[in-house]
Amino acid sequence: MNKEDVTNTVMELINSSLVEPVSIKPGDRLVEDLQLDSIGFVELGTGLEQKYLVDISDEDLQKCKTVEQVVNAVLTSPTYETA
Repeated sequence: MNKEDVTNTVMELINSSLVEPVSIKPGDRLVEDLQLDSIGFVELGTGLEQKYLVDISDEDLQKCKTVEQVVNAVLTSPTYETA
């Protein structure tokens, strides 16, 4: 998996938790631009854990402000599995 694959997965997971799917860019802010709520963060974290076997705490995930920061959190996680 490369950064582009992880980025696409993060964007798909976010879109699946939104009421209306939108076009997402890496620089989009999770709360301000995409209206991601607490349930959306939980779904995002669960999806990332299942897909990449990463262990990113809810607290760490909510510190991420943009899509790109979530991608970087996945890629730098010590438990990230490159498949």
